[in-house]
Formats: sequence, structure tokens, C-alpha cells
Amino acid sequence: FVKPTIANWGDSELSDYALGFICDMGAPGVKHICRTGFTGRAPAADYPLANRFDEVDTLVVFDDVEIPWENVLFYRHTRAATFIRATLHRYSAFAFVQRIQRTADMPNYFRRPYGPGWALTGDAGYHRDFITGLGINDAFLQAELLVEAIDDVFSGRRGEEESFADFEQKRNAFVKPTYDLTTKMAGGQQVDPMEFMAFGAAMARMIPA
Repeated sequence: FVKPTIANWGDSELSDYALGFICDMGAPGVKHICRTGFTGRAPAADYPLANRFDEVDTLVVFDDVEIPWENVLFYRHTRAATFIRATLHRYSAFAFVQRIQRTADMPNYFRRPYGPGWALTGDAGYHRDFITGLGINDAFLQAELLVEAIDDVFSGRRGEEESFADFEQKRNAFVKPTYDLTTKMAGGQQVDPMEFMAFGAAMARMIPA
């Protein structure tokens, strides 16, 4: 997935740099200029991580590469490019590739996050594929909502059932838009540029007032 990284699009409405597309890594004209890896340069006993988990920085050169239009997510669409640059973590595709290499597929689910004397937060109560790299956002969001619910119970403002039911409703409302888009991307479905724009707006709403 090739997406824009520059900060200045030039023209506020149209920009030749505001584009995103899917490209085959082995497509004719694509060249990879890689740095030398760190593995094997020093004893593994002294550098155990660098010898086992090295990652290689690569400069990708597109030399007259043909990109089919069906692989173009957006073109000269400044607003879509801005949303994607601001919201998608630059390593979001890495988690997807890593899953194929060494991690089993994880289920996507919503669970009832509370019961008599207990409550669930984080992945225990709700989980989606990590391709969009938003787990830490979800963790902070759910923790804040749960703290508010617990405080309402212990302060006597609301009963346990009412307070935790409200926690579940707020959690679902905040995360459902990103959940739907994430599972769609993880399933290999084509995503319309306007969905990415809606995704950016949903990310903004994930921060409780």
C-alpha cells in the first residue's frame, strides 16, 4: 500500500502528490534499494535482538511502473490524502504482513463487557484485526469509559446495571465505525476513498469529551 507522506500538497484542491494505490512488490519497474542488515555483524550472545529481529530499511523507486486503475484508491484527492496521512500509522501494513509470517489469525468480536461484580476492557471485551494499528487508542478509550462507569456506581449516582450498560453502549458507538472498516481491510476487500475519510472522522470521535 503506497500512501502519501509529504506535508504540503501545494494546491488545496488538487495535487499530483495526493494519491494512494496498491502495487505488486515485483511489478516491472519497481526497484528496491536496501541497506545492509545488522544480522551476523556481531556475536549473537552480545546482540541477541539485532541478530534475530532485524528489519531492513528500503528505498522504493518507481521507474515507469504501470498501476492499474482498479488498484488506485484515490488520485489527486487532497482531502483523502490528508486524512490517511493523519490517521493511518505508517507501520499499519507491517502488522498484516507479520501476521502472515508468524502470528495466527485473530478473531474479531464484541463481548458483553460486564456482569455481577466484574467488567471487561481491552481485547477481553472487544477485538478487531490489528492491521490499522489502533489498539492503544482502544485501550485508553475503554479505560476512560470504564472508570466513569465505576465512579458512577461507587458514588451512588447510578446503579451497577445502568452504569455498565451505558459503558457498553458508549464503547460500541465509538469503536463500531473503525471496527467495520478494519475488518473489511483485513479481509482483503477494496476500500473506497470516501470510507477512508469517514474513518478519519471516526478516529476523531473516539476521543471522549
